[in-house]
Amino acid sequence: MSLASRPQQNYAACSEYWPSRNIMATSLWHSPFLTKEEQHAIGQAITWSKQFETHRDLVSEAEKADNVLIVLSGWAYRYSCVSDGGRQLTALLVPGDIANLDTLLFDRIAYSVRTITNVTIAALPRSRALALANEHPGIARPCDGRERDRE
Repeated sequence: MSLASRPQQNYAACSEYWPSRNIMATSLWHSPFLTKEEQHAIGQAITWSKQFETHRDLVSEAEKADNVLIVLSGWAYRYSCVSDGGRQLTALLVPGDIANLDTLLFDRIAYSVRTITNVTIAALPRSRALALANEHPGIARPCDGRERDRE
């Protein structure tokens, strides 16, 4: 079972699960498109965060994904398996990147995500991410290069 399909649980009692503190240091948090209210909504919606070692698959190709995964620290990459057994790297993921954003559009993903270094990942339930995008326009707004005034 990949992390993206991990059941939703309440990890607030565990010392390693304090995602809001970690997400504040990412480029996602400092996006000019997010208001303070939208930042708070994202921080509150994250259900867990955890550290993972190097060379670990976080998401596997064709698996169902129930969580959107956000890289809080470390590096990972998105890849697809090719016919000769190799990997085609399709994205380098750094802190603030969403590892599997298309999970919002599709139930199953067409790639895998693997860690390059030790990483910290935060999970946002797919259903909550979809609701946030509807409730908060800055979260759903595409990065079109226009600056937005912060409240």
